[in-house]
Amino acid sequence: MFEKNLSALRETHPRLAQKLQEMELSPNVSLFMGPHNDINIAYNGIALHDIDDPMGEALKIFEEQVPEEGRSYDCNLFMFGIGLGYLLRRAYVNTKGQILVFEPYLDVLRLTLEAVDFSEELRSERVRIITEVENIIGNFQNAYLLGDKFKTLPLPSYRTLEPQLLLQVLDELRSSIFTTIIGQNTVLYALEQFTRSSINNLPNLLKYPDASFLHGKFKGMPGVVVSAGPSLDRPGVLDALKANREHLIIACVGQAARALDKAGIIPDFVSFVEVKNVSPQINGVSFMDKVNLTLLPQVHGSIYDVQAKRKLITYNMRDPMTEWLSRVLKQNLYGYNHQGTVSVTALIHLMLLGCDPVFLLGQDLAYPEGKMYSDNSVYQGCRFTINENGEKIVEMANASEFYGKEGFFKDDADWQTFKRRHFEKLMVETKGWHGETLFTTPAYDGFRKVFEQIQMKQPEHNLVNCSEGGALINGMEHLPFVEALEKYNVKQFQGPQLLESLLSEQYTEREFFSEAYQNVYDSYQKDHEDLLKLESLLVEAKSELKRAKDELSKKKTITGSLKSRMKKLAQYDTDFKALTRSNMLINCYIKKDLMEYTKLYERKLRFEKNEVAAGDVDALTDNFEMTEKLYNAIEKGAKALRETLEPVFESFPAYPPSADTQAANGEKSNTMVTAVAS
Repeated sequence: MFEKNLSALRETHPRLAQKLQEMELSPNVSLFMGPHNDINIAYNGIALHDIDDPMGEALKIFEEQVPEEGRSYDCNLFMFGIGLGYLLRRAYVNTKGQILVFEPYLDVLRLTLEAVDFSEELRSERVRIITEVENIIGNFQNAYLLGDKFKTLPLPSYRTLEPQLLLQVLDELRSSIFTTIIGQNTVLYALEQFTRSSINNLPNLLKYPDASFLHGKFKGMPGVVVSAGPSLDRPGVLDALKANREHLIIACVGQAARALDKAGIIPDFVSFVEVKNVSPQINGVSFMDKVNLTLLPQVHGSIYDVQAKRKLITYNMRDPMTEWLSRVLKQNLYGYNHQGTVSVTALIHLMLLGCDPVFLLGQDLAYPEGKMYSDNSVYQGCRFTINENGEKIVEMANASEFYGKEGFFKDDADWQTFKRRHFEKLMVETKGWHGETLFTTPAYDGFRKVFEQIQMKQPEHNLVNCSEGGALINGMEHLPFVEALEKYNVKQFQGPQLLESLLSEQYTEREFFSEAYQNVYDSYQKDHEDLLKLESLLVEAKSELKRAKDELSKKKTITGSLKSRMKKLAQYDTDFKALTRSNMLINCYIKKDLMEYTKLYERKLRFEKNEVAAGDVDALTDNFEMTEKLYNAIEKGAKALRETLEPVFESFPAYPPSADTQAANGEKSNTMVTAVAS
């Protein structure tokens, strides 16, 4: 039995299968028969299922926790404890969604797979087995699609045996849900905007270098990430930073630039990630022309226009623009795993440079004593209080400073709505430096998890949280800044001096009309032709699909002529895949529809392969409906991408086609157009 289960487990969880194969059966777990001859399992002498009726217990939990509407493809179940799998079997047979099972006792799982045949469940894409808390978020992100329902099913015995672990797991789930929703919302609603902004920034992306030429050049040198949290105001923090300025490489987020300027500190880097216009963050900051900006491709054009000493691009990991530009330039552009927060961007940048240790300042990720931001930061007027009725109230004394500005609040009513929706209704508790309870938002709590994951994945890297009084970041060292500077003896280093020397020697901006510009311009011409071809093919395909739908609806069977139409549609699909695969930018415009397709149709294909047979009329009807939605989305996306590209390249430094293109088209070389990009 164990070998059969192990063989199935290898298909979906190879590392776990290897771990179980290598471990011995433990004396801590044992099987026994209940009074009614039901098999049960005990851990350290404690039964993990109801002794009298383990199957009845599973049925009761399932019926109470998973109503009828929770048994569909769009409901995920999370089980705390597997035991002998009575509840898992019940859920697997009676639901259609994905099932995540957290089992804290590896020896229990080992014995269960000796005793019960779970090969079907273990082989299924629906079931994910988790044995470590840190793996919850990854598994959850892979299982969850925006809008899914979610149910938790802790076994009573595990709730009793591991109450603190259950709370930890539920906290991890809460963070996983929030960060996953933020990430998928970003994909669905912001990816198109990010791509449009990146395309508008193309002349800048070609002009300025990416930051990877600095990677690894500062090994063992101390760095500091300065964020805008209230701990930045603690006595002596900025004084110590200023006194050790020549020994520390400083990366500052845009929100904290005013605070450093007020303290007379000029950082090495100022980081931005926002697609909205956040230029008010640096209005009046005196040192902007003396610093190096690190910018994501999608950062608002107003920031690219800032007069800075130098500008460096930090590309997104697995971002369509990064992949497109890498392919066109035939250059491996380094992608940063930004995680959606500028402080993480700054931290990863310093870590890649080789900085170690890296000190975090103002990274409170919570609101100690009601303060939300540093006194001299851009959002200095923000405070959080709880009134006599227990209501959470957020106020910002300088909110009016942002009224009417692009990317901020239209007026006071808009600010009031924003703070209720994004702050007051979402406040959660988190643990502070000294074990105290602090309030924060789910977004900040999710970012705390990101910092924890970074430290967990690189435990050899010294990341020191010096944001005294803020949230506890598990895994990191926590020290007041002055003590941290002494412990790591930072005065022996001269990182900023080396940085300036390297930048002076190696930082170069591309000139207009270089080979890179010509490659991008030639690629645009081909992409433009492909988009026009795609739009034309979609008109034909939609017409053929309509005829196929009408025939299926009328005849209620799969006829020979319908099969012929399906062959034509299959060929269209092949053509579309070829065109969209070669133009990855178009997927940014259809991501929402692709996710809907996955959720409403592809899951059914994956999870219920026997139900969706080739001759199933209902399945084919579903397929036609979803195909029509995809065709409409691709058509809309192709047009939107083309209309985004066209105005950018009308003002782009233009070139004649390359020699290869001319030869293919039988054209002669013509005169270079010298329109300069704005």
